[in-house]
Amino acid sequence: MNTDHKLAAIVFADITGYTAMMEAHEQRAFRTLQRFVSAVKASVAQFDGHIIQFWGDGCLAIFESAVDAIDCSVHLQRSFLADAQVPVRIGIDSGEILLTDSNAYGNAINVSARLEAIGVPGSVLLTQKVKEELKNKPRYKLDPLGRLALKNVKEPVTVYAVDDGILPVPCSKHLERAGVQRRKRKWRISAIWALLASAMQVVIDIT
Repeated sequence: MNTDHKLAAIVFADITGYTAMMEAHEQRAFRTLQRFVSAVKASVAQFDGHIIQFWGDGCLAIFESAVDAIDCSVHLQRSFLADAQVPVRIGIDSGEILLTDSNAYGNAINVSARLEAIGVPGSVLLTQKVKEELKNKPRYKLDPLGRLALKNVKEPVTVYAVDDGILPVPCSKHLERAGVQRRKRKWRISAIWALLASAMQVVIDIT
């Protein structure tokens, strides 16, 4: 089996409520899945990405550029909202992954999947790491959702939602219903000691 380590922007996309859709109307759900697969294949190719795998109603794709990953995701969501009415959520993270002949592994993949799961249909959520890669290319307004504790992710993740005036942004109530907790930043010990030292210096100067 061939393996390769590489840095990539990871896009995880999934149809919201597909199981319930299948139970309600099997043929309609299948047509929705076909539109999803067709649109994702075309868009990922257009923005120089690579599809790792389709499974069920989800897709994992990678891009060498975070800009291409976001452009592809926004393009997909706009098309789904305007025409196909396919209820898709998308999460994006970046980092080092392990590629094999048929799959990919890495913490960034898990994070992108967790971001997708807390989104709303039509949303594109991304991490601080992805945002930092866009510093010199501010294509979209990004709404901060806070530092969120994601399921099976060890450290809280700072999350943003793309807000282009068309794509929806998850509200606080939605995040609460999704079981997501906001985490406040803890003061570093070094910062506390610096404040204490400063306060002691003030006392010494006064006396």
